[in-house]
Amino acid sequence: MKGAELPINTLIVIVLGVIILVAVIAIFFGPYFQTAGGVNLETAKSNACNMLASLRCNVNTYTIQINNFDANKDGSKNPGEELAYPPSCLPAGGYDNLARLCICYYGITDEDACIHTVCNCPEDTL
Repeated sequence: MKGAELPINTLIVIVLGVIILVAVIAIFFGPYFQTAGGVNLETAKSNACNMLASLRCNVNTYTIQINNFDANKDGSKNPGEELAYPPSCLPAGGYDNLARLCICYYGITDEDACIHTVCNCPEDTL
């Protein structure tokens, strides 16, 4: 039954179509999935801001640690601790915390701006 068999060219086109479809899906939906045992930027921001809100937005942003996300862009996902020197993304510069997230990903160095702009805390806090 030669008429019922698919030609090799048709199979090749189908396989290439599936590969291209998977690549397009990965490009569009890749940022929404967690990365290598960590979380994406929006999840890290949401978690840190929720922690800040639970403390009534009245704490130092350096004390809000961010786990499983490289907030200071140093290549590792270490938990945050209070920083004893001025903010900087380069070199490594500090721990993974809300202050680092604001500085390194949003370009916000002012703590009040971080709290109010990034985390949407009310203006009457801090």
